[in-house]
Amino acid sequence: MNIRFFRRSKGLMHRWYRKNFHKDWDVIEHGLDFFQEFADIYGDTIDNIYAAEQFFKDFMEQTKGCVNVDFLDTEKWDCIRKVEVDKQNGLIWFYWTKRSPLEESINQMFYGICLKFDNIRFEKYKQENFIGIIVNGYTIKEKKVKNFAKSDGWNIVNIDEKSSFFSVDIVREKNGERQKWRFMNTPISSFLIIPKQVKIHPHASEKLLYLYGLKKCWKELYDAYDKTNGYERLSKEKQQKNFRAIGHDLRIVLEKLFKLIICFHKKKLQLDTKKNYDEWGLGDMHKLSYKIYGEDLTNKFIKTTPIANSPSHDSGNPIDITDVITLVENISDFIEEFMTDIAKDFLLDLEHEDEK
Repeated sequence: MNIRFFRRSKGLMHRWYRKNFHKDWDVIEHGLDFFQEFADIYGDTIDNIYAAEQFFKDFMEQTKGCVNVDFLDTEKWDCIRKVEVDKQNGLIWFYWTKRSPLEESINQMFYGICLKFDNIRFEKYKQENFIGIIVNGYTIKEKKVKNFAKSDGWNIVNIDEKSSFFSVDIVREKNGERQKWRFMNTPISSFLIIPKQVKIHPHASEKLLYLYGLKKCWKELYDAYDKTNGYERLSKEKQQKNFRAIGHDLRIVLEKLFKLIICFHKKKLQLDTKKNYDEWGLGDMHKLSYKIYGEDLTNKFIKTTPIANSPSHDSGNPIDITDVITLVENISDFIEEFMTDIAKDFLLDLEHEDEK
């Protein structure tokens, strides 16, 4: 029997059983069961916006939005008021409010986040024993952000592009109603939807999001290196094409990794990160590496950059398998170092919290 069919059937049967024999269960006390149902019914990943719309409709019907949302760089949400899916533009709009529905209707002020949809991931955290929902998005150019914000006759009252590395904040107004929106303009996974039943420290959510980003880097690193299998059987010309393609993939992994590292250290080291996500290159990161790392790792990064750049340019020089292996080994070292930084920072935050 197909595993996907079995899991979906299991999830639907669990929901039927819950609704018929545990009618008193609510999402606050039994959120773990609800989230397990979603993961079984929809699978580990949703990468189609039509399926995403169906999921969020089901999600809001089942949970009424009674969940927590933890972010990397802002206050947490205690609910999701509404979710709208714009299939034409590939956008998902999440509504939230700091007030009760009555106060919200009187003050006519709404808050929310918007992202360009990539996929939805159901992440199982075995150590913490819960399933979290991560919604991944693409980079949105500044011009596009403004166009999306002004759609349907809205006027932009204020725009803040520099307060966050992850987003652009926009206040817009129409017919006396004001909305403050955070447009997520990086592909870095920056928020996690979790059941209220899970009592998790906010810094733990931050750690999990960074580790999720690292896991993606590890997978892309492994996938790139895996393409070297059987290179000995290729002609010299085909080897060069293969090595260049692999080297290009590895360069992208290196850029993604260091952008993630910059996000992690930005607040602590007060790094000047006024550039947009898509404007950062490896050359820009050299200057920041001195503030983040000691001399040894910085020198390794500087030596790694020309090797990473070479496959993406017509340098006239051949690419050797040793270049590919060096890139893989150095990127692995950076990933392991960053993993250590995350663990140290997380433990320090918990110790400081205990002292309060």
